[in-house]
Amino acid sequence: MEVNSSRPFVLPDGKTIVLFRTKSGYYAVENRCPHAGASLVEGSIKKDILMCVWHGWKFNLKTQECLTHPNARLKAFSLNIEGGKIYLRLNVEFTRE
Repeated sequence: MEVNSSRPFVLPDGKTIVLFRTKSGYYAVENRCPHAGASLVEGSIKKDILMCVWHGWKFNLKTQECLTHPNARLKAFSLNIEGGKIYLRLNVEFTRE
């Protein structure tokens, strides 16, 4: 992936996450703006700041904080990079029956 680019991935449950690459690294977040549900893969990236295309909300990809509205946050996923491969860590909850 090129710097300041993104790539969406669909999870088995149908949710979409988007992987972003910036100069400082890789970040994975849910592909949904917490404001109005816009697809974040369409957003623009400058340094580590993602701007949503619908209403211009800005998010820090490192911290998931919204710079436009402090009470909003991105839903992030942990990544592991091993041997040139990127692994997404999903928090899956299991219940006993």
